[in-house]
Amino acid sequence: MREQFLKCQVYKGMFSDELAIKISSKRGDASFFVPRDLVQESQGRVKVRVYREGQTSWAVLPDDNQTAVPVDEGDLLAV
Repeated sequence: MREQFLKCQVYKGMFSDELAIKISSKRGDASFFVPRDLVQESQGRVKVRVYREGQTSWAVLPDDNQTAVPVDEGDLLAV
């Protein structure tokens, strides 16, 4: 797996050490709470781990469940 940034919309979290993010994936829009230090708020991106399975790129989000979502390559940015 490689680390990359994933484009997202950023919102205030429930606690001071987290932020809420909203991503658009191939399954639709979804929201997650992630650690504040893994988000670049002003640029609207979150650090994720990425792997490929067949023709699909998957991003493993830094939420409590390490959720994997299918993403468009165009939404991934270099670290």
